[in-house]
This record gives sequence, C-alpha cells and structure tokens, in this order.
Amino acid sequence: MVHGRLLMSMARRVFAVFLLLLLYCSGVNAVTCPWEREGLKPWSEAASWETNQVPRTGDVVEIVDDILLDYSPPKMSEVHIVNGARLIWDAQEGSRIELEAGRIHISYGGALEIGGSEPECRYPAFSKAIITLTGQRDEFPNEDDFGQKFLGVQEGGTLELHGADKIAWTKLAQTVEKLDDSSGLIFNHDESDNWDKRMPGLYVYVMNPRTGLPVRSKQFRYRNKRKMELELPAFLRNIRDGMVVMMASRRILFDVSLGFNLTSALEGLNDLGAEHVEEYNLGDAWCMIAVKGIPNISQEARSSVKGFLYTETWLVTLEHEGFYYQVQSGVALSHASPGAENYVRFRVLDRVVTPIITVIDDVTSWEAGDRIVVTSTDYAWTQAEERNLLRCDECNANQVKLDKELFYTHWGEVIENVDMRAEVLVLTRNVVVRGEVQDACYGDNLCDRFELDTWGGHIKMQDRFKACKIEGVELCHLGQQVYEGSYPIHFHMVKNVSDYASDTVIRQNSIHHSYSRCTTLHMTHGLKIYDNAAYLHIGHCYFLEDGGEKGIEFDGNIGLGTLSGTILPSDRIPSTFWITSPLSFLRNNVAAGSDGRGIMYVFPVEPRAESQAWGLLELGEAARTPIHQFENNVAHSNRRAGLWLDNILGQDGEVLRRGNSYKPQVQFPNGTVAPKEVILSRYTGYKNMVQNAWLRGSPVTMEKSSFSDSPLGVTFSIAGGHPQYVRDSVFVGQSENIGEPAVVLDRETRRYVYIPRSVPSPRIDRPVTGALFYDRPVYFENNWFGGYATDAYRPAGAIGFKRRDRGFSSSTNGVRGAMFGFTDGVDGNRMLDGDESVPGFGDEGGDKNKVMTDYDGSITGTAGAFVVKQRQFVNTQNCYNKTNWNLAVCPDRMAKIKIAERSQSDDDLIEDIYMVRDDFSGHLEYFDGNTNIGMLVINKYKYTLHFVGPSPDHVTFLLDGFEIGDKVRVGICFPKDTTSFTIKKKFFGTNFVYATSIEDFEEKSLTSHLVAYWDSSTGLLFLYFEGKYDREDGDDNSCPGKKCPKIIIDRNDGSMSAATCYTDAYGPYATDLVPPDDTALTPPDAADEIVTPEPSADLGAGPTKPFLIRSKPTA
Repeated sequence: MVHGRLLMSMARRVFAVFLLLLLYCSGVNAVTCPWEREGLKPWSEAASWETNQVPRTGDVVEIVDDILLDYSPPKMSEVHIVNGARLIWDAQEGSRIELEAGRIHISYGGALEIGGSEPECRYPAFSKAIITLTGQRDEFPNEDDFGQKFLGVQEGGTLELHGADKIAWTKLAQTVEKLDDSSGLIFNHDESDNWDKRMPGLYVYVMNPRTGLPVRSKQFRYRNKRKMELELPAFLRNIRDGMVVMMASRRILFDVSLGFNLTSALEGLNDLGAEHVEEYNLGDAWCMIAVKGIPNISQEARSSVKGFLYTETWLVTLEHEGFYYQVQSGVALSHASPGAENYVRFRVLDRVVTPIITVIDDVTSWEAGDRIVVTSTDYAWTQAEERNLLRCDECNANQVKLDKELFYTHWGEVIENVDMRAEVLVLTRNVVVRGEVQDACYGDNLCDRFELDTWGGHIKMQDRFKACKIEGVELCHLGQQVYEGSYPIHFHMVKNVSDYASDTVIRQNSIHHSYSRCTTLHMTHGLKIYDNAAYLHIGHCYFLEDGGEKGIEFDGNIGLGTLSGTILPSDRIPSTFWITSPLSFLRNNVAAGSDGRGIMYVFPVEPRAESQAWGLLELGEAARTPIHQFENNVAHSNRRAGLWLDNILGQDGEVLRRGNSYKPQVQFPNGTVAPKEVILSRYTGYKNMVQNAWLRGSPVTMEKSSFSDSPLGVTFSIAGGHPQYVRDSVFVGQSENIGEPAVVLDRETRRYVYIPRSVPSPRIDRPVTGALFYDRPVYFENNWFGGYATDAYRPAGAIGFKRRDRGFSSSTNGVRGAMFGFTDGVDGNRMLDGDESVPGFGDEGGDKNKVMTDYDGSITGTAGAFVVKQRQFVNTQNCYNKTNWNLAVCPDRMAKIKIAERSQSDDDLIEDIYMVRDDFSGHLEYFDGNTNIGMLVINKYKYTLHFVGPSPDHVTFLLDGFEIGDKVRVGICFPKDTTSFTIKKKFFGTNFVYATSIEDFEEKSLTSHLVAYWDSSTGLLFLYFEGKYDREDGDDNSCPGKKCPKIIIDRNDGSMSAATCYTDAYGPYATDLVPPDDTALTPPDAADEIVTPEPSADLGAGPTKPFLIRSKPTA
C-alpha cells in the first residue's frame, strides 16, 4: 500500500520530470543552474589552479577563475574570491560538500554561489552544502571592517545562497497532549510524591521490573557527609538483584572540594555498571539506568557541554521486561533564561512513543532526520521542545512523526478568537553556514558572563556589494558577543538595497543557536526579511541598529529563545523584534519567547552612532512619524511584555526610561501638519508574564486584536492629548489553555505549593485584568471579555485601572459596546480594583482618583454612569457599591482639577496638598505634591483646597472633562494678609465676576460661568466655574473641542508662609451630606444582564495563519 506522504513525494518527482519533458518538447531552453555553467574548473583538479596544485590544509586560497567546488577540501586558512571569479558548489546527487575556512572574503566582482534563485536551481534537497567558519578567538588576526571568522562581502561582491525550497514554520492543527496513563506513561517523577523535591544532589529510584513503578526512592544531598559517605553506599548495597535503578544528579552530583571519602559510593555505582561517574566534574550533568546484578546492560550519560540553557545529558532509555525507563539530567547555566531550572527527569513508559503531529500546512518539504522545534504555549518559553523527524509513510501531507514524545502539552486551537496554536519550525536546511565552536567558554571571551563558547562566525555585507540573496539556509553558531558588529546576517551601512540591480532578500532561513542577534540591519533601507525562523540567540534578534533604517519589511518571521546579552545596554532586557524606526513594515511575525519583550518599538531622538551624520531623520522626526504597518503580529510566552511601544533609544544603545512623546502626524504640501492616526491591527498576545501590550502614543488605535492569559491585557499611556482606542477586540483572562501545573515556593511556610494550572509569576496572588485605564483619554469600544473569574489564588476582572498609579488620568476614559461571556459576580467580574489591602494594588493619589465612564450602559446597565473608588470622598448618596468590583457606580457627573503649576517666587513647590468636601468636612483628602495632582470632583459639589507648607504666589489649574452644565465651587487657602489677586482664564468665554460676600458669590453663581470671592476672614479664595462648551458627537477629547479650561491665579501680596484655613472654614462652610435625589442608582438585577457566550467572528485577530495580507499598505 502506498501511503499519503510517500505518494506526495512521488507525485512531486513525477511532476518535475514531466515539466522538464514539456519544456524540452516545446523548444523552450531549460534554465542553466550555476553548477551547470560551462567553463567551471573543478577544485579537485590541480590544473584548475595557477600553482598546478590543489590547495592544502591551512592554505590562503585566492580564487581568480570560476571554480566548481566538487568535493570537501581540507581546512583552509582563508579564501579570497576576487576579480570577477566565482566559487560555485557542485550539486552531485547525494553529495555532502563542505568548505572549512577561517575567513571567506568576496570582493571586486567575486561571487560565492550555492544553488540559484530560479525554482529549478535551488540547491537540490538530496545534496548538502556546508560552509564552516573555523578558528578560536585571535587564532587569526583581525581584518579591517570584518574582524575575525567571517564570510564578508565588499564592493562588487556577490553572495547567492539558495537552499532547497522548504516551508520555514507552520502551526499545530490540533493540541498535542503530553503523555498520561492512557497514552503509555506509567510513572513520572514530576507527578509523583517527590514533585516538591528541589535540593541539589543525587536522586535515586528503585523500580519494580514487573510493574514499572517505584518501590523506593531517596535523595542524597551532595553537601551532607553522612549521606554521601555512609547512606548512599548502604542504599545501593541493599537493592535486591533484578530491580531497576534510575539515578540522576540535580545540579551537583558530588563536590570533591568538600573532602568527603566517596570511595564506597563510587564502588557501589561502578558495581551497577557505571563507567563514567568517576570522570564527573562540577557543572556536569550525569544520569544512569541499571538493573541490579546485570551491570553490562546499564545505560549511563555524562555531559560537560555548555549549551544555551543547560549542560544536559541525552534522554537515556533502557528497555527491560516490557517497560521503557527514561532518565535525564540538566544543569541550568548561569547565562541561561530565568525560566531554565536544574532538573531531573524520571519516566517509565509501556510502549515506544513516536507521535504523529498534525499541522496546518503542507510540510512534505520536511524530511526524515530534520530537526524541528515545537514552541511553548505556556508562560515559560523554555517549554519549547526540539525533536527529530522520522520517516512516516503513513503521514498525510500536513503530518510529521517525531522521534520521541513531547514532555509538555502544546496547544493547537483557536480559543474565543485567540490563536494559541503552537508554532512548529524546522531548523534543518540542506545549505548550512555555521561556526566552529568549543564545548565551553575559553580565554578572554566574557567567560564570567557566559559559560558557553560565544565566538561564532559571522556574515557581513558592506556597502556597494553587487548582489545578495540568502534563502533556504541554515545558519547556526554564528555571531560573537565580544565584539559589536559580528552577527549571523549583518547588512552594514549598505544604504538603499532597492537601488541594487538584484532584488535583495533574506527568506526561508533557519537561524539558530546564535551568539549575537539573528539579522542586523544598520543604515540599510528597503530590505525584505521574509519567512525566517530564529531559535536560541543572545541579545535582540531581528534588529534595526541606529533608528535611521527605512522601508524594512519584516513579514512572516518567527523568533524565540531570546536571551540576555551584552553588546548594547538594551540587550540586557532583549526583544525578539527590536524596531527602532517607525518607517518599517511589520506583518505576520511571531515573537514566541524572550527573556525580555517580544516586539519593542523604541525610537531615538535622532539616529544614533554612525548613522547620525547622514541626515536620515531630523531631530525628533521619529516621534512624529507614523508607523508604516503593523498587521497580524503575535507575541506570546515572553517574560515581560508581548508588545511594547515606549521609551527612547539613547545614543549608546541604552533605553532611556522616559516616555517616547510619540505623536504621529502628517505634513501637507502647504507645510501645515495634522495628527495622523496609527492603527495597530490584528495583534495577538497571550501568556506573556507581565502584560500583553503597553502602548504610549496618540493618536494610536489598536483594532481587531486578541489578548489572553496575562496579568495585564493592554495599557495605553499618554503621549499627547489625542484619544486612544481599542476596538473590536477580544480579552480573555484565563483560558482553557491551562498550561503546566505550577510549583511555587510559599514565602511564609517555605514549602512548595502545587497549583493545577500555570501562573506567570511566583506571586500567585497577582490580579488579572484585561483592559486598563491610565493617563488620558482612552476608550475601549465594541470589545468582548471572557474568563475573568476570581479563583482560589488570584482576583480577576475584565476592566480596571493601572495599579499603583501616582499620576493623572483623564476623567473621560470610558467604555462603549462592551460584551461579556459571563454573568457578573457569578462566573466573572466585569471590573476589578482594590487598595493596598488587596495584593497587587496600591493606595497612591492616582489610584484614589480613578474614574471611568460607562457611556452606553454596557457595563453597569446605566448609560453615562461613572465608576469610581468605593470612597466617600468621591461617592455620593446616589451611588451604589459593587463589592465584587471593589468600586462604586454613580450617576453624578464627575471631572478633574489638575494643578498644572504651583510656585513661590518662581520656585516650584512640591509639598503635599489636601482637599476637603464641604458635606464631608471631617475627612482631609491628601495628595502627594511630587506627582501630577488630579483631584476628582463631583458636579455641583463644594470643596476647599489647602497647601501643606509654603503658600504659592502662582497656581495654574487645568480643568479636565468639564462640559456645559458642569459646575464646581472651590475655596483655595492663602495667607489672610493677602489683599490682591490677578486671575486669568482660558476657554471659558466670559470673564470672572467678583463678589463682595459669600451670599453675593452664591447669587452671582446662578447667572455667571465664572465667579470669584476673597474671604479674608477664613483665607479662602472662592472660585465658581462652570463648563462653557457642549461636546459634539464623536468628540472624544478630554474636553469639548480640545478646549480644556485653564485658570491662572497670581497672588500679588501677602506672606509666603504656610496658611491655615481649615479650622476657620469648617465651621461656616461645613454642611450635612448631600442627600440622594431622583437620579440615585440601585444595582441592576442579574437577570437583566446580557451575556454574550462567544465573540463573533469579526472580533479579535482570529486565526493568524494562513496569512491574509502579504504586502505593504497602499498609500
């Protein structure tokens, strides 16, 4: 019987032969592939060389004729391709041709070609072409512009690398579950009674060969002398013959520096069949499986190789009496991800498991023996798993067979329009460029920071090269941490590649185990980076260097395993996609796991370093330039944020911790400018440990996006006063994708706690919120929320406010068209807040004065209701408390008074202030003077304002959210010896009317928008102000027409010392609580709530692959 996968392969071969016959019969000339050109001289023949001698080991080779590399020559010192010569790989059937050299230099019309760009000339899949860049650091001298251990292309040079056409990555079509007792798993250490053991030392299991289950287990701490010298030997002696013994070291097996006598212990291990345990050194990983009394069948592994995450053994397996015993040891390295932990793995299976996984694409281009990676769909990206492919005749075109089971569950579903399907990427290519590396760090190679050898090779393109295409290539062990500028693929100041005669593209490559970045574009414009897969790299991965790069297209790329680096200060918190220029196109990309952020936009004030002098962007231009394209990008399993748009890139490559002031605009031909809305479309963020998205900029809108399983969904931060929106999106708090059970150390009991689903942080009580309000003004419109139920560990709510906030936020922030997939207070919470008594929340000034407007009643059931803290100072008798939200719902209109300036003799004052509400005068509401003070006030209510410390002689108030009909009375405390004030206003329409008494003041307030009265007996300057402008439909600015009223008070005389008015004021101005009126609200009946069980298909990003758009937006 011919199975599907084999049939597909046969069909492709038959079609290829048919096509060639058709071309021949029709008289069309077949394409001549590079290795078929006439006049090529075989490398292997002496006559091909001017010296009449084939190059020997260590030679410096200069290629001046067209040479066909027809075999693997000995290792060269250097290879120079010059003067129009070409070095071309032969493509003999089944050949493996490798060129090893310390450096390869292409210049002056020289070319290196492996395969061709035409489909029929891609390097044949049945052949293998390898370039290995050799040498340890300083084995060869530095070469100007290139350094050491490089493949370098200078002026006139050509690099054409065309591996076989192979899909770079795909997605699971269905969830792949980890093994359980129904699929062959008999025993698993992590699910045993020893799940909470974490101490370093030797772990031993004695297994019953008839059941495959443990009869005894013990841990021997390496620092405990009695255990190592006496108990371990006795334990091993007392094991009965025929029992299976599984052993592995966790972090440290033993330490000879402690001076213990380990002779008896080693003899016991040797009796079981150990042969390498005495070779153990600190830092090694070691494990073993044996059958007591049958030492010749034991299986043992020891490893000292320093990897990117671990020194680890292979998965040692022993089949015995129908059971398959597995054991493995991994030692987390000091440079590894914080998510990498020392581990031991003990498992018993009752069958050989070689699972077939189903993906969404045709992967018949993947071959048996290929190495693949299945990404994590949990918080820890380190759950990504590498496997080899086996031949699978029974597989369909979209299936592959793995050489062993997956240890973690990998999600393969789109849940509530959130695409959480694991990505599957293939690392293997038939064209390889790699660096020769050592098993561990050596010499002066930052060994105090990295335990592995980070001196790889690198590819560098210089200005005025002739042509470059790198596609279908495997690039591994490239990049160097010691020197800036040595990367797997580096375009260095080549300017606009669109000006080159040949299309320049980096496509379908596998870039893995890289020591510095993945692709680096430095003062390079117009380059296409398509469909690449990057795995395990140090520092930022897809990297724009100086911020002046223009027109770069990142499309269909994936990166994961982004580790902290040292090249630039910003590499300490790396990003898989590091975008320093808004003039970039980002579509269809995936950031699937970083020790920092997934996608980061950070712009310099002006292009940095070498690009600064070229006038690529004017000073501040990046901060006002619209992002060219952001469409269908994914970020998951990142340790910080999935998507980040904020901060400023410093001139030394550091991230300046201040806001980016991103205010995109468009300039018209007449020189005028106007705000230009940037739309971030179809973003998917899930399982990011801190937050799915943080965005600073306005006007910026996020639309049709999906957020899930992160403590924070999306937060917009202020940059300019234009409204910011999140529309037509999906928010999920905790999804069906429960991840791996978490083991968390309880800080109080010092015991490990087992939690049945994964958590993003050891702080398991961290709240979960989807849409967060912060700064101003932000609107969430037509969004669906689900999965926001408080569980046994942490509170949850769909909508909330930025926590521990000391700053100012708009009083007009709000929601329209919210939909919920749960019943509020039953199986979820529509909103959530708290104070310092609730873990994760604070009690800062900004926290106390948060407010949100439910414009259409889709949250509270009352259109126009304000949601505020459950605090009397900001509540009225018309409000009701929502206890499951920790918030109050009020019908009364509210606005904010912001103290924009406060000074004395031109010196800013930073002392605290407090405010008193006349009908709640026993309470003094304090505000931190070091913050942007925004005082939430209630329409028609009366207040007094008091300064702690010196009295200002200049105060500016900005009124936020005031509309026609909004009115407030405020008495401001100044020294009583003051006799003269100058009061100015803006956006009120009328001037202040001055009253002669409080009664006159109240009378004039009935007919005037602005009234002032100085009460020298109490020291209160009373101001009455009423909003002047009505808000038009569609106006979402903080104030109608962006006209936020301003009041400026200058005190012309009087003392400068602190004024005290409270005692004299209350008294005469104290009143009873304002009673409820006919607008008073009561909680809605739960039966009246509208529940939308599932989001409609037009909400959220939905499936992210296949790609819907593969082009730049039209102008």
